[in-house]
Amino acid sequence: MKKIIVMTLLLFTFSTLVASANFNDVSEHWAKAHIDWAVSEGYISGYPDGTFRPDATITRAEFTSILKRVSDLEVSNKQSSFTDITNHWAKDEVMAAVAAGVIVENEYGTAFQPDTPISRLEIAKMIARALAIDEKYKTLLDSFKSLYNGDLPLIDYREFKQDDVPHLAMVFGARIMNGYPDSSFRIEEKATRAEATTMLHIYHTAKNNTPENYQYLNEMEEVALYGTNAQTISNLERAKNIQTDNMTLDHNNYTATLKRAYIIPIKGDIVSMYERKFLWDRSNLEDRYLNADAYVIGVADVTFKKDGGRSLYFQSLMMYPSSAFGDAQASKQFDFIFPWMYEDVKVKKNSTYEIVLYGSMRKDYNSSDFNVGENQIYILSNLNKGTE
Repeated sequence: MKKIIVMTLLLFTFSTLVASANFNDVSEHWAKAHIDWAVSEGYISGYPDGTFRPDATITRAEFTSILKRVSDLEVSNKQSSFTDITNHWAKDEVMAAVAAGVIVENEYGTAFQPDTPISRLEIAKMIARALAIDEKYKTLLDSFKSLYNGDLPLIDYREFKQDDVPHLAMVFGARIMNGYPDSSFRIEEKATRAEATTMLHIYHTAKNNTPENYQYLNEMEEVALYGTNAQTISNLERAKNIQTDNMTLDHNNYTATLKRAYIIPIKGDIVSMYERKFLWDRSNLEDRYLNADAYVIGVADVTFKKDGGRSLYFQSLMMYPSSAFGDAQASKQFDFIFPWMYEDVKVKKNSTYEIVLYGSMRKDYNSSDFNVGENQIYILSNLNKGTE
């Protein structure tokens, strides 16, 4: 009798056994194909009134239940620190996710609050950990611990805690969670049933694939290991490991440490995941800024020795060959400083600022360097090979 009651609750609270995807509120919905897939596979269904309610929120219990099915997680008898799931219909699903490491109990304390709408950040963590059950994705997730929030080309990246960056990088890189058209991620926003179903469909594809098939994952892996995406998307060769080698140069006005060198191809078919962050919309660029084969975007932490403005650094701090260019729209959207911006940002003594440096490359250039005054560090070589 108890099993019958539980199955009845599942049918009417989360409805897992509807046989058809002919919902009266889905036919014109953007996520219809994903919803049809999930229903046909038996992972999710609708409500007794014939609706799917694609734009309604989805709870932690509901999402965990579907993820457990898609991932084929095993039911566990392990005791949980959660005090509020003992009599909940999704207890077994939650405990399976805990046992698999998909849900980390100390992130919630003693109460999972299973009927609370789930946030996009929670989904990102769960999906990334579910992927990492596979060793090939686990290795990648571990390497992403060397990324920082600025390695994600999302305008709200400053809201990302360091511990969350690897998970966000995984789902963004595998194109499971792409962010919104304005390039925001919105970690605290509650996911809808349509969004969650779409994410789980793409996750299902990714877990049956390999990381090497995802350009964005490959770019971020190289950035995590070497501080650049150069060899992933171009024929450039790394001359230094920006992550481990000494990248600090001193000047009378400041001390600068290069921490990233992103390559943004202009010629050829490859589009870097970082193009949006540093060029925003290339269709708006003047032709003279499209003559280079690519841009080399340096990102440096600069600690100033005196108060002042860009006159302290704009003629001495650069990627070489340099470019008297910077994308004002990208700077506005991502709120970064670059030497040629219209506004002269004032800096304070003993304060550190992240400054973006636009360098260019052509096939006949031999190298790309990080320059501070007359000192330089050789970063990339064999530029003459081109990027096509």
